[in-house]
Amino acid sequence: MKQNKGLSGVFIILGAMLLAAAIGLALFSAQKRASLTEVTAKMQALLSETTAGMPGEQAGEEMPRLEIGGKDYIGLLELPGQGVILPVAAEWETGSFRFCPARYSGTIYDGSLVIGGSHSKSCFAFISRLDAGEHIYFTDVQGVRYAFTVSKIAHRTLVDLDELQAAGSPLSLFAKKGSTYFVVQCTPS
Repeated sequence: MKQNKGLSGVFIILGAMLLAAAIGLALFSAQKRASLTEVTAKMQALLSETTAGMPGEQAGEEMPRLEIGGKDYIGLLELPGQGVILPVAAEWETGSFRFCPARYSGTIYDGSLVIGGSHSKSCFAFISRLDAGEHIYFTDVQGVRYAFTVSKIAHRTLVDLDELQAAGSPLSLFAKKGSTYFVVQCTPS
């Protein structure tokens, strides 16, 4: 009997620890989503006046950055059909991309921008619902807005930078859902 009471006490403690961890993770996720919403609002206020741009017009130029809350951003990604506007971090950092899309490689200026993210609620949850023909906009931190149309969506078990760049798409998005990578290629509209 004493052994069963001791064992049940261990399970109660483990259960309480798991519950506390789950609550902590949920609060952390909610805080990150709120932070992204705040960053998006600040960027939208700063970029109230936009001009149209075409990839390749400024080939060779480095993408300017805007620092907000200690993190550098290169622009806003907008998918009107999905009701999504997200800030895009300037650099890919393993682990932090779960909450914010980030530039994986390239620039919008030379037509080689690859943006990655996770399939989380606050990031690229929309990626599995995208259809060819949908509109996507990227606005850099100087207010130049680039218009794209989704041209191809591929599902891969593995993906590497060479494959993402070989597509020749001026804008590519990718995210992993389960064991599948969604790779979205976009052409200028």
